[in-house]
This record gives sequence, structure tokens and C-alpha cells, in this order.
Amino acid sequence: MRAPCLQIAVLGWLAVFTSGCGGDSFVHTAPGCTPLSPPTAAYVVNNSLNTISMYTVNSCTGALTATNPPTVTSGTAGGAPHTVVVAPSGKFAYVSNQVDGTVSMYSVNSSTGVLTPTTPPTIATGTFPLGLTVDPSGKFVYVANDTASEVSMYTINSSTGNLTPTTSPTVATGAGPQGIAVDPSGEFVYVPQELPMSALTA
Repeated sequence: MRAPCLQIAVLGWLAVFTSGCGGDSFVHTAPGCTPLSPPTAAYVVNNSLNTISMYTVNSCTGALTATNPPTVTSGTAGGAPHTVVVAPSGKFAYVSNQVDGTVSMYSVNSSTGVLTPTTPPTIATGTFPLGLTVDPSGKFVYVANDTASEVSMYTINSSTGNLTPTTSPTVATGAGPQGIAVDPSGEFVYVPQELPMSALTA
């Protein structure tokens, strides 16, 4: 299993904080600013704990405050959540569970930022799902399945947030897809992948 990589999703934007995987973080400040109400929410993947930490964000300083409760479970024990994203609407959040081979689905409380699992709470993906993204329209979710070398594709129920596999539920990729991104127009999807071992040792 890869080393855990701490990730945080804020209103659909995904920033990767350094924890053995590299990345950037940011803090926004605005002199004389009045914090937004309701506050922005932020979510952090706790890979080895099978939980998602939940925070409200002070829109003036960027400071995080834990919600009540401070965490929500993702997947089963040992499921190892990997990536968290929030839909553009701000109503739903999704988490890939790399060992479970599932995506956890949540509704977002617009006042508190707390996540509540949908019914059912998860949907199956291919094996070892890592990267996950929502398209800009908020209609589709795509999941990169590392060891299956494929992308799982879902439609989003706009009322419940539940995911349903598309008519063709998967599409093949190169070996070991790691992440996934949709361009701003929503017309194209890009998937980085691992180099073959022969290329690494050549």
C-alpha cells in the first residue's frame, strides 16, 4: 500500500497538503473582512483511520475549526480513504476508499458543513480506487481504479447525491491510473498513470 497522502477539499477545489506526497497549501486573508455565514467547509482524508475530518473555514483568516462531530467514517475498517471531493453545488461529497474498492457518498449540511452518509453509504468501484473527481456541471463522478487500469463512471442524483453507474460503467486506461481531472468545459477527461517498471529501470 502506498504511503498515506493527506488531502483536503474546499468547495470542490482539491489541495494536497504535504504528508509524504508533496503539494501546496494556502491561506487567504482579507483585512477588515467579515467571515461568511454559513461558513465554508473543509474535509481531510485520514487514510489509516478510515475517517474524514470536518472543519469550518474562517473566510477572513483561513483558520480551521473542527465541526461537531469532528469526523465521519469512510468505508469499512481498513478501507483506507484516499481522495475527497465536493460537488460544485456544495451539496454532496465523495470519497474513494482504496482498499474497500468503494466510493463513500455524503450529503453536506449547508449550515454546519457536517457530512452525513447517504443511503446506501457506498457504491462499488474497480479495484484500488485512487483519484476521484466531479465534472464542472456536477452531473458526473469519475474514479481512477489503479490496479484495474480503468475509470469507473457515474451519474449523480441531484436530489439525493447517490451515484449510479453509467450505461457503460467503465473505460480502460493505461497501466496504474493514479488521478483524474476534467477540463473546465466538461468535454474532456485526463488520467495520469504509473510508468511501466521497465521504464523506471531502463
